[in-house]
Amino acid sequence: NEKNPFFILHFAQLALLLYKVGGVSEVKMKKILFSFCTSLNLHYFCSMRHDIIIALGSNYHPIAHLRKARERLSQALCIECFSRNMWTEAIGICSPRFLNCVAKGSTEQTMEQLIDSLKALERSCGDSREERLRGRVHIDIDLLSYDGTLCHVADWERPYITTLYQEINKTP
Repeated sequence: NEKNPFFILHFAQLALLLYKVGGVSEVKMKKILFSFCTSLNLHYFCSMRHDIIIALGSNYHPIAHLRKARERLSQALCIECFSRNMWTEAIGICSPRFLNCVAKGSTEQTMEQLIDSLKALERSCGDSREERLRGRVHIDIDLLSYDGTLCHVADWERPYITTLYQEINKTP
């Protein structure tokens, strides 16, 4: 019986062996385990976490808006850490300098759900198209990476993104 705990344990050990020795990627292994647990209605094993990297930036009351966004992200997601804040010149718009940081964490949301959540968080912090047209970015929150898949690829070429990412990605 596949709901037998010993069967589940052996399957998990086989999955780990495939991951460590067989060259199966971590993302693929997570999907295999998720499918297995879902097919057996083992919902308590099915929690599939997705590794994420998020960039935050603000040029309008930036200290307050970044603090507010950090708090809300920490409540909504499993945030492992935030980078330090870094001031940068505006890119592509005429505006005051931006205060930026990067966050590393995980979520159970799909990529689409997460992006929708991040945009809703921006709006809840007062960000709007009208404000951006005035050169005021209350908060900009972009998904940079989802389970190792790069998003906003051009952002990864910005020196402050790579610097902040390297800082939070160092192993202790």
